[in-house]
Amino acid sequence: MSYMLSRSFTAQIFVLGEEHQKRLGVTLSSVPAQSGWLTTVEGDERSLPIDFRFDFIHRESEARLLYMITSVTRAGGYWQTQLNLSRNGYAGLYRVDAEDTRWKVEPLNAWNDESDLQFHLRTASGERLGRTHDGLLNAREGNVVVFKAKVIGY
Repeated sequence: MSYMLSRSFTAQIFVLGEEHQKRLGVTLSSVPAQSGWLTTVEGDERSLPIDFRFDFIHRESEARLLYMITSVTRAGGYWQTQLNLSRNGYAGLYRVDAEDTRWKVEPLNAWNDESDLQFHLRTASGERLGRTHDGLLNAREGNVVVFKAKVIGY
């Protein structure tokens, strides 16, 4: 494993599929309760790509790294919002005054290539994020996804 395993970084995140990868972002809606949920960006006005800051906290093992994850995207009012879960397990961006949430990153490759850091994202209690039938990310339902980070800064 590489030096990347114990440092903070900023990255664009992608959800890997069988034949494609899609950029991770948030839903946009004029209805506040329908905005800010993690989804893949489909290239229309219903989603916004987000760049994420991974602040390194602790290394539990080679296979478990703890991070605090926030948005560094200024558009859409998501600057410094924090990745957290709703009561029903949906992943979304919340104001910084929300409860601090630590995320477990489970590396799936050597993390030697800053443009290809593959991982599973787990909640503090260990549930992996999955993609639901409606395209949102959820810790309690959906098909588990593989994420890929492309580092854009430190």
